[in-house]
Amino acid sequence: MRVIDGTSATSPAPDGTCDPGTQICFDDFQTTFFIFPTSAPVTVDIPWNQLSQIGFGTPVTFDQRTLLNFKWIVPLPFPGSPGPTYDYTLDDIAFIQ
Repeated sequence: MRVIDGTSATSPAPDGTCDPGTQICFDDFQTTFFIFPTSAPVTVDIPWNQLSQIGFGTPVTFDQRTLLNFKWIVPLPFPGSPGPTYDYTLDDIAFIQ
């Protein structure tokens, strides 16, 4: 799974401060983690310092106080290839300092 966190510094107006005229926006902070299928609940801790930009955009400093959105990316099998199906549930998301 991948979690992508958009901040005001990586997002253009009206919500953000990234200026597309002078900066490359949308290089949000992110990390990838692996969860193996299980019927038991799994806890995943992602420290703020594990989030980083990919590097195609204007480098900015991460500031968790300016979070605008979270995107969760779950990889799918290649089209036409057999693959298992899973049900995912995200629950009890917490921000810990």
